[in-house]
Amino acid sequence: MRIIETSPDSTGFAQFEAAWTQICAEWTHSAFSKKNLVKGYLLEYENRYQACVALYHHPDLQLDAQPVLTLGAYACTNDSVPSAHLFEFVFQDIQSQFPHIKTIIGPMEGSTWENYRFVLPSLTKPYTLEPMNPAWYPAQWEAAGFEVLKKYQSNLAHFSEENRKDISAYLTHFETLGVHFRNFNSANALEELEKLADFNIAAFDAAFLYTPIEKVEFVEKYQKILPLMRDELVILAEQYNRIVGMIFCIPEPRDPEHKQMIVKTLARLPNPEFKGMGEVLCQLLVNQALDLGFNQMIHALMRVDNASMRTSDHFWGSLFREYVLMYRNM
Repeated sequence: MRIIETSPDSTGFAQFEAAWTQICAEWTHSAFSKKNLVKGYLLEYENRYQACVALYHHPDLQLDAQPVLTLGAYACTNDSVPSAHLFEFVFQDIQSQFPHIKTIIGPMEGSTWENYRFVLPSLTKPYTLEPMNPAWYPAQWEAAGFEVLKKYQSNLAHFSEENRKDISAYLTHFETLGVHFRNFNSANALEELEKLADFNIAAFDAAFLYTPIEKVEFVEKYQKILPLMRDELVILAEQYNRIVGMIFCIPEPRDPEHKQMIVKTLARLPNPEFKGMGEVLCQLLVNQALDLGFNQMIHALMRVDNASMRTSDHFWGSLFREYVLMYRNM
């Protein structure tokens, strides 16, 4: 076995990128993040590349107030031998290069703004924007000493006309606070995304494993999603020209009947005056979605210990797919 180490600014890094694409090609994303990427490890075994992983060091990422490293851009054949050999080499290298770091998290390409989490084996079909990986990846990481750090799940909810509700009284309540609800305006997408960036930075700065993001970077990420969006499925709560809550949803492009949508984000600012806004946003979405002919929604990628799970339960969600984020102490 031979392991090749390469940094993203070296000419040899193209070799790592090509191998990552080729190993389990049907599972890989179109690209992986290079931000905060320290180096890539590529394992050659039996005259071909069989495993690779990238090491990331985000200066602001912490777990329990301690710095951590992350491993992402992982690919490996369904063989425990190259996987075990690769991890053994990586752990030794980390101990040599980062002796002060005591914890590794993965899979994560540097931060939660990038690709992270493994989807667990399931009989259900994958959906747009969720993680994709072969069924054997979590077991390979577990064999290397990783344990589950957090569990996540996506729920599937069916709804119909009987679930439509009049929430005018709740809207009136929020109007007395200067809050009004409206749809995303794609005709003015750049300004809308800049407002969403300000909101997300404020709403999630206390979130698990949060790291700051520049507004321009946030806008660039969401501009990639614009072709999937439909204005009526993104509802914003606005107070004095600033967004204080949102439910961000896209139609599921893989649904041949065009009746399924994906709830990507539901959030509000933590101010006590906005209590109950999440359920109002959800009901507004259901009412508008019914008008558009939708009858299913996926509540996507919720941390199981998060309040969003209670909201999903209230809006008929049932377990659809499961995911894990893992860690290993050095």
